[in-house]
Amino acid sequence: MHAKTLLREQARTSVHQAILDAARVLIGKEGYAGLSMRRLAESIGYTPRTIYLYFTDKDDLLSELIEEDVGRLCDRLETAAAEQPDPGRRLDAVALAYVAFGLENPHAYEAAFMLHNHPLTREAATLKGHVQGRRMVETLARVVHESGRVAPECDLQVVVQALRCALHGIVSLHLLRRNLAGITWETLVTYLVAGVVRGGSEVVAVAEEKRDDRPVSPAEEDHPIG
Repeated sequence: MHAKTLLREQARTSVHQAILDAARVLIGKEGYAGLSMRRLAESIGYTPRTIYLYFTDKDDLLSELIEEDVGRLCDRLETAAAEQPDPGRRLDAVALAYVAFGLENPHAYEAAFMLHNHPLTREAATLKGHVQGRRMVETLARVVHESGRVAPECDLQVVVQALRCALHGIVSLHLLRRNLAGITWETLVTYLVAGVVRGGSEVVAVAEEKRDDRPVSPAEEDHPIG
């Protein structure tokens, strides 16, 4: 009985993954506008009813694709980090890997990061956020922290989000086929990473200057620190 149950679960998992893989192929050819449950079923020789045994609706299917694809992005970032032994250069390598993934997988990137609204998987909804998205942010934060290129006084999360915005901008402009004056995206990534890192340090320096320049209150004069 146990063996039969195990085989049944394996078969179900296999069909579930086959549907996701087929959906990714269909989207890669025709974009998300070309995805429908009926067309998906036809592409793999199933009936639409079979698809609905595994996914509640198109949103349910799309949400799982997003989680898988962001997971593939995370794998790419972690591989890039592992292959670069120098912590400072590792940040550049991971940033380049992020943009490369987006350009190589335009439909996956668009669904994950450029749709106005997209659903959460059941697991993600329970946790109030995309599971793989959280993993991506944690990977970027670790690499930024280990790089040694950001002042300790900087807010790490602000730097990470600034980096994400910069990299997303490059991918989005390329996917929208905007003219970047013949500048390669690799060059832009290197400049933007340096700018984000330097900018964070400069913000801290300016804040320190403003604090040093503010007038000293009488209470502080009467009770100097130290």
